[in-house]
Amino acid sequence: MAKQEVVKKESNLPVAFDMEQDANLGFEEADGDSYAIPFLAILQKLSGQCDPDKASYIEGAKAGMFMDTVTNEVFDGEKGIHIIPCHYQRVFAKWVPRDEGGGFKGIIPPDSPEIDNAHRNESGVFVTDDGLELRDTRYHYVFYSVDGTHWKPALISLTSTQIKKSKKWMAMMQGLKIEGQNGPFTPPMFSHKYLVTSITESKGDDTWKGWVFTPESYLSADEAHLYESCKKFREQMAAGKVQIQEDGEEETQKRF
Repeated sequence: MAKQEVVKKESNLPVAFDMEQDANLGFEEADGDSYAIPFLAILQKLSGQCDPDKASYIEGAKAGMFMDTVTNEVFDGEKGIHIIPCHYQRVFAKWVPRDEGGGFKGIIPPDSPEIDNAHRNESGVFVTDDGLELRDTRYHYVFYSVDGTHWKPALISLTSTQIKKSKKWMAMMQGLKIEGQNGPFTPPMFSHKYLVTSITESKGDDTWKGWVFTPESYLSADEAHLYESCKKFREQMAAGKVQIQEDGEEETQKRF
């Protein structure tokens, strides 16, 4: 018998490559309109995510839970989640009135002529000449984490009765001081972690779920990479590199 030849089978595994060297390749043509930054919203009793008869229903979702509006993940509002504030922006959001179908129509700065030319309706809401409602809104750009280890960027939108929560939180952040070489200074916004939970609030016959921000701790020396990620995120948001697209279903994050 002829001696059988042993044929060495070539491996079909990929050759070695360096992903770090090719970091961010493929995203060169992406602009601010190419990304959707998730909103971190509190579900309300009328949110579609809590209603089994709605297409937006999420199994297990309940009023008071937090929701990532991109991944549709929901988190326990009583237990809370960890957040790191990175950037703050005050805007006026333009909305089609709810009784006309609702819908987000963009944002304008507080010094916009549209605000000066608007008039108040019977509910005290600013309305533009073309019928859009202008709502004073406080955007808090944050990193959030459920387990304190894995962090994601998100945007918290506070308006109406929740504006006072924004003001209190901003004062809390501004009040932090660190002793430096030239005396005490205010550390960057993204130097500190907070625990955010939800709480039931009411006015008259109305009840809703609101925000509670509680200080936790400064970022540690072992979290330098997280600190730099927050800093980069702040720079991107301050430069307006991501377009804001609020959820069209207003009941997701009830505006009380």
